[in-house]
Amino acid sequence: MDWDEIEKLAADFQNAQLSNNLQKLTENNCIEIVAKLIETKRLDVVFTNDRKEYVTRQYLKTQMIDELSFHGGRMNLNDIAQALNL
Repeated sequence: MDWDEIEKLAADFQNAQLSNNLQKLTENNCIEIVAKLIETKRLDVVFTNDRKEYVTRQYLKTQMIDELSFHGGRMNLNDIAQALNL
C-alpha cells in the first residue's frame, strides 16, 4: 500500500464519518485502518502492557506530564509506567 492509497482511505474515512448514519464505518473498519497505518509505519504508537490499547507518543508525553504534576514533579519511572499501564 502506497501513500496515495492511504490518503484515499483517509479521505474516504473522513467523508464516511461526516455523512449520514447509513454510511458510517464500523468499529472493526476503524481498527483495520489504524492497524494498517501502524503496520506501514505511518502511525507511531506505544502499546499498553496488555497490548489491547495504544496511545500516540504525543498523548503519552501529555499523560506523563500530568502524572508528574499530580505527584509534585517527582516520580519513579517504574511508578509512572505502572500508573499509565505502559
